[in-house]
Amino acid sequence: KIGYSQNDKKLGGGFVADDKEVFTHVSADRHYWRVETKDVYTGKGWDVSDPGADLEELTNVKNQLNWTDERVETKSLEASISIDEGYRYLHVMYPLGLTSIETENNMSYFLNQNTEMITPFKENEGSRTDFMAYQVHYELPTYPINEMKKQQEFTDVPEGFIDRYTQLPESLPERVRELALQITEKENNQFDKAKAIENYLGSVEFSYETEDVAIPAGDQDYVDQFLFETFAGYCDNFSTSMVVLLRSLDIPARWVKGYTEGDFIK
Repeated sequence: KIGYSQNDKKLGGGFVADDKEVFTHVSADRHYWRVETKDVYTGKGWDVSDPGADLEELTNVKNQLNWTDERVETKSLEASISIDEGYRYLHVMYPLGLTSIETENNMSYFLNQNTEMITPFKENEGSRTDFMAYQVHYELPTYPINEMKKQQEFTDVPEGFIDRYTQLPESLPERVRELALQITEKENNQFDKAKAIENYLGSVEFSYETEDVAIPAGDQDYVDQFLFETFAGYCDNFSTSMVVLLRSLDIPARWVKGYTEGDFIK
């Protein structure tokens, strides 16, 4: 079914639409709601580099989830979230730039630093009735494009950052790397290269398809199949291809999972 899934190791295939409500938010802005990230592309789907990462108590969000540097302007926002009682997962949906989470009963929260998933229960010992509503404060960033076009060097990044977010399997077909170079050959900065890939994936050559979607067989690579054979798929196909093409150019990228802003009510 459409919706959140914990296992992304084997992507592909169609899905059945499911319009059940997940959560409602009262916000001053529309944006993506994050759940977690995955950093290891396997050729078939996504895995995590540290599956046994310990959960740490989220005591200082600004220090434990550092979103931007001093050059980035942000606007302070807040939102109230109500989770549908039928939603089975006990995680927090949160915006980029999160600075705090609050509940009426002052719950504790726990962070998986490897995936950036936040949960109110360290060992999933809670229940849906224990976690139905919360408020978030956040600093939503606005990135100056002229500055992004200037940035060509990665400085002051944690050890292993570049290797982690440019990882690709040795089995990745060479034509994927060649395509990334071809798409971006006229661009001279990372921002314009990323936009060129985005525009390529948004071209008429590709179609958004939810039912008749291929599953890679045998040694077939998931991204290679989409880019060179089927040209049809949904968010998993497009987003994974975007990340892999960027990584092919040594531009760090990762796969983020979550929810769109949803349907506007009033």
